[in-house]
Amino acid sequence: MAHWAGLGYYARARHLHAAAKLCVEHHAGELPRDFDALHALPGIGRSTAGAILSQAHGDRFPILDGNVKRTLARWHGVGGWPGTPAIEKQLWTLAEAHVAGVPEGRMADYTQAQMDFGATLCTRARPACLHCPLHDGCVALRDGRVDALPTPRPGKVLPEREAVALLLENTRGELLLQRRPPTGIWASLWTLPQADTDTELRQWFDG
Repeated sequence: MAHWAGLGYYARARHLHAAAKLCVEHHAGELPRDFDALHALPGIGRSTAGAILSQAHGDRFPILDGNVKRTLARWHGVGGWPGTPAIEKQLWTLAEAHVAGVPEGRMADYTQAQMDFGATLCTRARPACLHCPLHDGCVALRDGRVDALPTPRPGKVLPEREAVALLLENTRGELLLQRRPPTGIWASLWTLPQADTDTELRQWFDG
């Protein structure tokens, strides 16, 4: 961790160390060439495994990082948040279809070009559509949906709660407080007595 300090994503350091030990134990100290064996190593997902094999060995595997998801969603006009399984599956299918057309011996260039294209032209904000060499076939540009694609992650619906608090003060100005349960909201803190349900509220007055 000390050698990794400042690089961020400390889980990557732990995964790298764990993967190195597994390579020594099961693959004679080499990074496996087989996709399934590579994908099984800690910290290596489907896209990373594809990137390693395509760039290091020229193997015909697609990638689907954030840049590629964005460019494919715009080029094909794919709506829906890419983080959902159905949309991600659709994007993987498109990525695989494009890989099939890459000329022999150019997979490493193609994979790198995809990532660079998304990082420099088809960017998240203010994409350079006027300079894009692929703008003639872009569905998002044609339909005026460049800013809308890919679909943003849906906002989280915040839960709403209602409760009744009892403010009870004696003649000396002292307030009645109640310690909350050790778990849940405001755990173990002292608060005004609170009724979260009608049943609890009736118990106050019935008691």
